[in-house]
Amino acid sequence: MKFKKIFYFTKNRSKSINKKIEKDLEFLIKTIVKYEQKIKLKSIILVGGFGRGEGSIIFEKHNPKPLNDYDVFVIVNKSRNPFFYLKLYKCLSESSKFISEKLGVHVDLMPLFYEDLPKLKPSILFYETKYGSKILWGEDITSLIPKMLPQEIPKTECIDLLFNRMLSLIYGYPILKTKEFTILQSLKSFQACSEALLLYCGQYDYSYETRMNTFELVFKKNYPSLMEKLPKLPFYVKKSINFKLKPEFSNFKNPEKLWRSAVETHLLIFKYLLTNYYGLKLNETMENIIQKYLISKKRFALDNLFYWIISIYLLLRKKILPSFLVSLSYRPINFIYASEPFILTALYNSNPKGLKYAKKYLEKVITIKKNTDYELRSKCILAWGRGEYDP
Repeated sequence: MKFKKIFYFTKNRSKSINKKIEKDLEFLIKTIVKYEQKIKLKSIILVGGFGRGEGSIIFEKHNPKPLNDYDVFVIVNKSRNPFFYLKLYKCLSESSKFISEKLGVHVDLMPLFYEDLPKLKPSILFYETKYGSKILWGEDITSLIPKMLPQEIPKTECIDLLFNRMLSLIYGYPILKTKEFTILQSLKSFQACSEALLLYCGQYDYSYETRMNTFELVFKKNYPSLMEKLPKLPFYVKKSINFKLKPEFSNFKNPEKLWRSAVETHLLIFKYLLTNYYGLKLNETMENIIQKYLISKKRFALDNLFYWIISIYLLLRKKILPSFLVSLSYRPINFIYASEPFILTALYNSNPKGLKYAKKYLEKVITIKKNTDYELRSKCILAWGRGEYDP
């Protein structure tokens, strides 16, 4: 399988790097296409950093290796047979595991139904898929996705993004991780802060490079009060995105200091955007902010049941005995998100105050035996389905 035209997957124009990635993707395509008839395959689309030509590459013994995952949409036709969907997810799960093991890089295969493409609503993921992706195989379906403007992306995605990267900071706690891992997770936080602020004022762009070039001006114009408190944020954003485009760990001499700066920045922006979005006072307590968040998420929906089933599966796969308080008014992720600012603050301050809130929320989805930041941090990561459990 050969690519029809030259496409650079990274900002590094090295032919050897591009050849390495092409070889990986050719193996990925070959593996998935074996199931063409079985899963009614229409297209294979590369999204994420590599899909828009901004993937991250590091070198191990002079050999290029992707720093990030390969994120791939697998476009398939719908079926009237309900067992088809079990077969589809089984094929994608097995293929993802097989490809990841062979390439030594995590591969995320996400299903998307061909018939749903014209009905997709604005979101970060679908906006980036339409304007910043690469067709690896099959029909170019990007024209079927409706046109989307950054201003149309719901502001709730800013909040979810900040929660998501808050977990990265918890996972990257410097005392327990390698310097490189702490640096990587800290920089993800700075990137997320800039992305959330750009999204909130409708100035988001799918390209890392464009966001880097526009952020400082947008930040000064739209967030003057934050600019006063965080004058170094544009500097950190440039550093983090430059790292994303061309990773170099040696540019960061003090990972713990970087992590602490990222935590301070992340919590401040998190509080600013949530109080603004929910119409609260800027000096509102974190407990009240999280309560407002949970109230806004409270709704009866059958699709919540699906997320509870997935969470149970993730926990049982780790052979942990869960203690569930099942509620169809919330998805499990809402409770995990709610615990994060309290765990992160405890890690940052080396102070157990507030861990009772983290425990209260996490106990909704998983058994908590101890009330320590280490235990809660581990269980938070486990419940989110990432990493290994630290006993």
